[in-house]
Amino acid sequence: DAAWRGAQMSSFLRTDDHLYEYLTPSGRQGGAIVSRVPLAGSPTADDLDAPGGPPAVGVLDPRAYEYWDGTGWVSDIRAARRVLPAPASEISTMWNEHLGKYTAMYSQGFDSVVLRTADRPEGPWSAPTTLVDYSMLPGVYGAFMHPWAQGEDLYYLVTTWNAYNVFLVRTRLPEVFPDRSRSARG
Repeated sequence: DAAWRGAQMSSFLRTDDHLYEYLTPSGRQGGAIVSRVPLAGSPTADDLDAPGGPPAVGVLDPRAYEYWDGTGWVSDIRAARRVLPAPASEISTMWNEHLGKYTAMYSQGFDSVVLRTADRPEGPWSAPTTLVDYSMLPGVYGAFMHPWAQGEDLYYLVTTWNAYNVFLVRTRLPEVFPDRSRSARG
């Protein structure tokens, strides 16, 4: 289905009432759209192992997803609008308790890893803050935040093209966002 060609790679974010899915096209040059589905009515872990398989409801029902069109949520993926501009690849999203914001980390092209923040999962998202660039780690890409990194230290994994290896990186959030840390606001 041509409508899904722009939705090949995903990052998931869970809130109390929805599962959000950030979608980017194949390759590493597209922007991201976001969908959401209510968690209410979704199968439980026990349902997944039930004889005959889980019911196709909630998160397992593709028709239950809505897409952000820039002003509201709609049922047609073709109406979805980018929430993160191109190039955005290998997206990692989560709520960051220290910043009190939703965070999106991704490779911006072939030479940097950036972080954006937002008050809502659909944005609007802040301008990108470069955390790792080519001068620090040549060929860096594929940044994925550790979901337990909720304090002043943000831990994430990155890869490089030349070493083709995975590195654990730590960023001190108060040094990068001194005015946006919850602890700085009192």
